[in-house]
Amino acid sequence: GGTLAVATSDTNCYLTAPTNGIYHLTYTQCWGNNTGERGCGLGTSTTAGDVNMLCWMDIGLGRFATASTVVYLAAGTRVYPWTWNVAAAKALSPMDRNIASRCTITRLATV
Repeated sequence: GGTLAVATSDTNCYLTAPTNGIYHLTYTQCWGNNTGERGCGLGTSTTAGDVNMLCWMDIGLGRFATASTVVYLAAGTRVYPWTWNVAAAKALSPMDRNIASRCTITRLATV
């Protein structure tokens, strides 16, 4: 039980593992243009997107990146979404072609 997703502001959102277990994590991010390098991922740091990452996907051109992994998480672990892009690749988008930007956590097994 418990809350799996929390978003109190644009800068305070995370997924939580409610129990010890094996989880499938995904993060799909949409951009409103095809310009420049960019990437997205999920990690356990609240202050930096280049440490303690659990999954990450870089792309050169395109409007979508999807990062995913299967990983063990201890109960209460918080996982935070991170994005990176060069200046020309700005314009994060909530949706493009009916594909929504989203993060998911799915428990596959309790350990």
